[in-house]
Amino acid sequence: MIITSIYELLTSGTVPVVTAKLFLGLIVLLFLITLVRVSSRSTRHGGVLPGVPELRGVPILGALPMYLRKGIPHVIGRMIEIGGDGGIAYANVVSSVLVSVHEPALVKEVLGFPDEIASREGDTSTGMSWSPFWTLRRMIGNLSLFNYVGPETRHQRSVFIREFNSTKSNREKFPTIARLAKQHCAGLLPQKSGMVADIRLAADNFAISLWGDVLYANPSNHLDDNGKVRTLSNTIMHLAGDPWPAIWYYLQQAILGLLSPGEPTKSESLLRKDIESVIGRNMSRLMQWESGPNREMKTLRSLSVQTGGSPTGPLSKFATEFANLNLFGGHHSIGLNVVWAIIELGRHPDKMRRLLDEIDAVTPQDLDKEEDGEQVKGWTLDWTRVTNDMPYLDAVLTEVNRLYPTVHATLRVMNKDAILKGTSHHTGKNPGKREELPTTISRTEPVILRKGMIVYMSYWHLHTAKKYWGEDNKEFIPERFLPDEQGDKKRPVGPLMSFGYGPRSCVGYKFASIAAKVYLVTLLKMYKVEVQGTEHGMKLGTLLEPGNPVAVALTTR
Repeated sequence: MIITSIYELLTSGTVPVVTAKLFLGLIVLLFLITLVRVSSRSTRHGGVLPGVPELRGVPILGALPMYLRKGIPHVIGRMIEIGGDGGIAYANVVSSVLVSVHEPALVKEVLGFPDEIASREGDTSTGMSWSPFWTLRRMIGNLSLFNYVGPETRHQRSVFIREFNSTKSNREKFPTIARLAKQHCAGLLPQKSGMVADIRLAADNFAISLWGDVLYANPSNHLDDNGKVRTLSNTIMHLAGDPWPAIWYYLQQAILGLLSPGEPTKSESLLRKDIESVIGRNMSRLMQWESGPNREMKTLRSLSVQTGGSPTGPLSKFATEFANLNLFGGHHSIGLNVVWAIIELGRHPDKMRRLLDEIDAVTPQDLDKEEDGEQVKGWTLDWTRVTNDMPYLDAVLTEVNRLYPTVHATLRVMNKDAILKGTSHHTGKNPGKREELPTTISRTEPVILRKGMIVYMSYWHLHTAKKYWGEDNKEFIPERFLPDEQGDKKRPVGPLMSFGYGPRSCVGYKFASIAAKVYLVTLLKMYKVEVQGTEHGMKLGTLLEPGNPVAVALTTR
C-alpha cells in the first residue's frame, strides 16, 4: 500500500515534495532499467527511420527527460524544427518511437489510415502506452468515439452527426442556445458597468450550462456541487496530457503486478467515482424532466434510443459512454473560441468595430417587449441571419481556430507497419476562388512507419507556418477568409484542420461553432468589452489555452 500511494502523496501535498520525488525517482529508475531490458527494440532505434532526421536525446532514455521536463508539445516543436521541409522527424523515448509528421499531405495520409493500421490507443497489452487516450480510458471508462474501432464506430459517428452536425438538429437547438446565452451574459453584470475577473470562466460556464440543458434538462449544471463539472474536466484534461500517470500505471501494472490490465490506479478510481456522482445527479434531473407531461426528448435520450436504448429508464451503453466523454470534452472549444476572439478583438479595435457593425445590422433594436412592467426596446437572434448573414463573424472565428485550435495536436499509434508514401507535388492558384501557397514535399522515397510508433501531428504548426500562410502567418487577419468583389481570396490560405481530418474528425463542431457564435454575438451586443492588459500568453498543454486569466471591463451598450 505504501508503494501504491507514492504518486497520490506526490500530488496531494501531504508530504514534502522533495521526499516524495526521491521515492518516486527510485521507482522510475527501476522502471527504466526494466523497460530497457525487456524491450527487444531498444537497440534498433538509431536507424529505425532511415534518412529521417532524429531528435537526439540522452543514451538509453532518448528524449524522455525532455518529455518529462517540458511536455510533449515542446518535443513535437523540436521535431518539427529538425524535420524541416522533409515533413517528418522522430525521437526515441526509451523503447518507444515518437514521430512528428508535419506536412499537410502526410498528415492527411496518416489521419486517413483505417483503424486496423493506426488508432488512438494502439496495443496496450504490454501495460505501457504513452497515448493520452489510454490514460483517459482508465480515468473515465470506454470513450465510444475515441477508442471504438470498426463498423460500430461508423454507426456511432452517424448518430452523432445527426444530433450535432446536421442543420435540422442544430436549428432545433438554437432557441435554447440563444436563451442561455442571454441569461448568462445578463448575469455577468448586475450594474451598468463592472469587471469580470476571467471571461473564460464565464464562457465555460455558459457552455457547461448549455450541455446540461441540451442533454439532461439541467441548465444549472455549471453551478452544481460548486462547479464540480468544470473542476473535474480540468483535472482530467491535465492528467491526460501528463506523462506521469502513464509511467505510474506501468509501474503498478507491468512491473509490480498490483493492477490488472486496464484497471485504474487509486487516484484514477477516485476520479471515476466523482464522474459517476455527477452523471448520476444529471440522470436524476433527466428522469425528473421526462416524468412531466408532453416533454420534448432531450438529446442524451435521443442518442440512447438511436443506439438500442428505451425511451425511459437506463441509457444505452453508447449514450452512457457519451455522457462520460461529454463531461470532460464538451465545453472547452466553445469557451476557448470565445476567449481567444475577445483577446484578439481587444488587440484590434478596427476589427472589433467591423464585427460590431455586422452584429448591429443583424440584431436591430426594434422589438418592443415588456420587462418588469415597462416597455423597453429589445433584440433577438435569428437562426438564418446568424448562420447566413454574418460573414465577418464566420471569418473571425475561423481565424481564431486557425491561430488557436483548441486541440492543437493529435496522434495515432501504429497497429501495423505501413508505408507513408513520399510525394512531391505543387499546388498553385485555384482559379476563381483563392490563392494557395505552394505545398512541396521534398521527400521522394517512402517512409515505413513501424508497429508501435506513435505519430504526432500538430495542427497549430500547420495553421501558423510561414511556408503555408505567408509573412503574416501569425497575425490575426479575419479578412484572409473573406472574398473580394470578384470572389477571390487574395491572401494565401493554407491547410486548415481545426476540427481534425478524416474518419475521426470532430462530429460536433457545428454545434460548438453555433454556440460560440451566439455567445460572442450576445456578449458584444449587450456590452462594450474592454480587455484588461495585453500579455495573456499562450499555454500549450492538452489544450491550447491562455496562460493567464483574461479580465474584461464591461459597460452596458
